[in-house]
Amino acid sequence: MQRDISVFRPVEAYAEAASSRTHGVVAIISFCIFVGTIIFGFVPVTREIETSGYSTADLQESTTRTDVDTILQAFDPVMDSVVLLSVLDYLFIIAGFFLFSRSIHS
Repeated sequence: MQRDISVFRPVEAYAEAASSRTHGVVAIISFCIFVGTIIFGFVPVTREIETSGYSTADLQESTTRTDVDTILQAFDPVMDSVVLLSVLDYLFIIAGFFLFSRSIHS
């Protein structure tokens, strides 16, 4: 007797357990969170961070400790926005994962 071993068995079981309507609702919610995170999250938070004179891209591109210290000191008044940007990154990834899984299910 040969057992059919599938890496996708848990995904298939999940896809078959819920109705098409449930999958549609999850897809719509995921899409709204995905787009909403961009429009209402990344855009205003990035603008707030850029009032410091630097962006997070500048921090990523800095190559010396002096440059990093200068940018971090400039970020000090907007540090809450920098932290919020990190949280939004994770939310964006999670919503994208659910949106991707819905498209695979379709």
